[in-house]
Order: sequence, then structure tokens, then C-alpha cells
Amino acid sequence: MVDGKAAEAKRKEQERAFAACMREHGVPLTDDPSQQKVGEIRADDTYLAAYQSCGSLQPAQTLNPQEAVENLEHRRKNAQCMRENGFPDWPDPDPMVDGDPPPPGVDLDKAKETLTMCSRKNS
Repeated sequence: MVDGKAAEAKRKEQERAFAACMREHGVPLTDDPSQQKVGEIRADDTYLAAYQSCGSLQPAQTLNPQEAVENLEHRRKNAQCMRENGFPDWPDPDPMVDGDPPPPGVDLDKAKETLTMCSRKNS
């Protein structure tokens, strides 16, 4: 079993690796997500391309098993709602990846608006 300090150190290392990769791809992430300014990062084509390359480096959320199941189910419902509301190619969430980037080529403003609606609907 990994102790709490070792787990936290590993998570910090993963956060730094993810942020460094994103910066290499043109997205100005800080090493510490809690220090990122709200609204500083836009989910534009640069972000999506960077996330495609770096997403696997992002540390997973720390959820208890019940929260993880509920989170994945909520993400699945959101994906289905997106497909039903104008985004037929919206993928199902990957349970091994934290976050669900939109597929390439979508209108990001419309996708954010629709995802907000879906999330409220599925809460």
C-alpha cells in the first residue's frame, strides 16, 4: 500500500509532467492546478490538440469508489445528451482518463453551451 505522502508526491509529479507537456504544445498551464487563473485556458483547437497528446499524463481524480462510479455515469449521460443535441460524434467517456475533451472540429462555444445544458439536465 502506498502511503499518503508518496501518493501525493506521485500526483504532483504527474501534474508537473502534464502541465509541461501542455506548455510544449502551446497551452500555458501552471505546474500547480490550484494556481491556474480561472478563464486563462480556453478549450480551443490548440488546447484540444495538446490534450490529445498529453491527456494520458494527467493524474486521475481521487474519488472513492462510489464517487467514481457516479462520476462515470454522469459523464456517460452527458455524452449521450451531447449526441442527442447536435453532436452525433461525441465519444463516450474513457474511465481511465480524467476529463472528456470534445472531438476535433466541433464548434467549441456551442459544445460548451450544450454540455452545460446536459450537465444541468443530468444532475
